[in-house]
Amino acid sequence: MTIGILALQGDFSLHVKMLAKLNIKNILVKKSSDFDFINGLIIPGGESTVLSLLMNKFNLYKKIKKFSKNNCIYGSCAGAILLSEKCDDKNIKPLKLINIKSFRNFYGRQINSFTKKN
Repeated sequence: MTIGILALQGDFSLHVKMLAKLNIKNILVKKSSDFDFINGLIIPGGESTVLSLLMNKFNLYKKIKKFSKNNCIYGSCAGAILLSEKCDDKNIKPLKLINIKSFRNFYGRQINSFTKKN
């Protein structure tokens, strides 16, 4: 089994390290033909609008949707946003693979998305 890690932008290197630590064969996915060599896909965290633009630029939307019919896909953070049915940000084109509506950070940068309870 080989797991592909979408490597267009974001934290893909952390997924590579973790899969290697678990002795799971993995490759970086950067183009459509890379899907011929994988059995599962991880869409990492990163900046969801940038990932969406790059997936569109490299024509990966249809490929990922087709791949999902017979294979598992895991999305963390921005990856989960991209897998959602709907997103509150019109700049993101969701894959519509999970029946959820995602909301991007309400308070700017991720670090500012947390509030302190008094």
